[in-house]
Amino acid sequence: MTKEMPSAQRVYGSEVEYSYTQRGVEAGCSALTTVASLIPRTMPHIGDFLGNGGRLYKDLDLVEYATPECLSLDELVIHELAGENFALQAFGGIEEIQTVHKRAIDTVGKFTYGAHENYSTTLDVWSSANPDRLRRIQKLATHFATRTIYTGAGYFSPEGVYHLGQKTSRVQSLSGIETTRFKPLVNLRNEPHDGSGSTKRLHVTSGDANISPWAIRMKFGTTSLVLRLLEHELDWIGQNWLLKKPLEVAVNVAGGVDNLKAVYEINDGSYASAISIQRSLFNKCLAMAEIIAIPDHEREVLNEWGRVLDALDQYITVGVEDPLLMQIDWYARLKVVKNGLDRSRSNFPRDRKKYERDRKKYEIGYDMLPNGVGFGLRRKGRVFSAHTPTDQQVEDALSEPPEGRAKLRGRLVTSAYEDSDHYYVSSVNWGQLSVNGRRV
Repeated sequence: MTKEMPSAQRVYGSEVEYSYTQRGVEAGCSALTTVASLIPRTMPHIGDFLGNGGRLYKDLDLVEYATPECLSLDELVIHELAGENFALQAFGGIEEIQTVHKRAIDTVGKFTYGAHENYSTTLDVWSSANPDRLRRIQKLATHFATRTIYTGAGYFSPEGVYHLGQKTSRVQSLSGIETTRFKPLVNLRNEPHDGSGSTKRLHVTSGDANISPWAIRMKFGTTSLVLRLLEHELDWIGQNWLLKKPLEVAVNVAGGVDNLKAVYEINDGSYASAISIQRSLFNKCLAMAEIIAIPDHEREVLNEWGRVLDALDQYITVGVEDPLLMQIDWYARLKVVKNGLDRSRSNFPRDRKKYERDRKKYEIGYDMLPNGVGFGLRRKGRVFSAHTPTDQQVEDALSEPPEGRAKLRGRLVTSAYEDSDHYYVSSVNWGQLSVNGRRV
């Protein structure tokens, strides 16, 4: 069928907070307090903004990296992985730092950290005057509550329960502007970065930090596709696929592998599993792709979406473990822990203390930078082989901004850093720069 409706250019960006453990520092004191700047002097930067268009800064007791604005999922994945290198460089000069982690929950399962997604959109879910606002929030919440089945990073709670999702296991409200207290499933902080006001910025705070490039790509790609459904107001199968209580479902879906089999009430009074709900969303997006010219990189995600739902369905119904499942962080982490416990012959309940100590070691070791098991498997190509950028692509992203306004920002930051006699930048933020007394 001829594609008659064009799709809008999407801008994507991620923000990840990197946590750490430390030694030799007074209790309650952060090792970061001893550091004047996280950014090495030799790296082009103006304030927190870098020559690649991104931003590296301290956020309380954490290091946060925000990617530059990216125009494709490939660019987004590359620049998020570049952020892992920036985080390591930031921590590199601090002697007290023991380990660095890319995860959205602390190692004792108590506090959550930032792992945020950003999407440009024409959709309005912020204006209370919009009569369809609550319905749109419910639609987004239905996706966020169930996408954990393939985007969750996984972790063990202190009680030894394995959770699929880190952030969604801790959400406390359906929607709101908070990011620290009363964590919302759908964040409604209205902070657009487009000075013209032509687009909004959807800020998603309920997702996990992923080691798997495939999972990063799927997290952003499926959400962008669902956004396109709402932007084009395409609703061919009515409201029957919407969850009646998405907040409760989000917590339950994230709560354990067995919950993949659970069913939840939807608007028409029937019940469906998280896989079935995601299947409904997938089918709607598949139909949308017949009449809307979605970008090729999102079309690739659409194909992967159907495949992973098939793989998860076979996994819970007949126990077939499709190799595709190893692209999912929660599944790969669980495999790492089980294999590690088998190798160390940790017996439970005969030697409970050793078992729990080893289990925690393998689980936490999964997301340690730079030598964690997850990163090691990624480097060796044993898992996460799908859509993993090359080392050279990631290296280039440390200094080269992507196309779009990020390139202008990055080039001006680099020019001002390297040639301050000719370029003076008095201010820089996401929306504008002031160069030689003129706003850009």
